[in-house]
Amino acid sequence: MGGSPGAALESFANLPTSPLPKVPTGPFVLPLRNQLRFSYAGPRSELTRILAREPVENMSEDRRQQLAREFVSAAVAQVEEKVKLALRDRTAAGEIPFKALVVSGGVASNLFLRMRFAPPCLV
Repeated sequence: MGGSPGAALESFANLPTSPLPKVPTGPFVLPLRNQLRFSYAGPRSELTRILAREPVENMSEDRRQQLAREFVSAAVAQVEEKVKLALRDRTAAGEIPFKALVVSGGVASNLFLRMRFAPPCLV
């Protein structure tokens, strides 16, 4: 599937890449809204609760894919919200406007995240 757990999850989730996908809504809420802080504990805990109610071995392939899609979407939505917030704060503070954003490292291999960050998404 992929070299890392994140790559395997993204591959299994089979998220659309074109046209620009809308971030689906689901059981995974965005924690720490409007704060420059991250937490994946909430979505991870919600997934644990879902799996306690619906053991994986009893789930259909479609249901497993749906949960994977919603989890990846929630993780990307959190990164997207924090980046937008940081860029707005920087602009509001009168700092030099940004001209580009570089996404690098392992996170940059996530195609869904790259699509969400493609212009004009962050404007």
